[in-house]
Amino acid sequence: DAELALVQPTAGNGHNIVFRTSDDVSKVHRFYQDDMQKKGWKVTQEFERGGHSFATYKKGNTMINVTVASDSENPGKQVIAIMYEKEAELP
Repeated sequence: DAELALVQPTAGNGHNIVFRTSDDVSKVHRFYQDDMQKKGWKVTQEFERGGHSFATYKKGNTMINVTVASDSENPGKQVIAIMYEKEAELP
């Protein structure tokens, strides 16, 4: 039930996308963990502790960072920040 809150380009070939949800951090973390792996993404980093999670996924030359944390501006909601970018190919 996540709602889109922000989309912004980042330096290089990336974007930052932010969602808000009422689902707890562990539920959101498990969703991305399961869904990304089913779709062929490899987990390169992962961390979850006390209301905060972070994971990095890689597929081909694209890397995605997914961070989930409590939303300080909206009690009872979590922020899902997804940053993705394509790695520049070497000449």
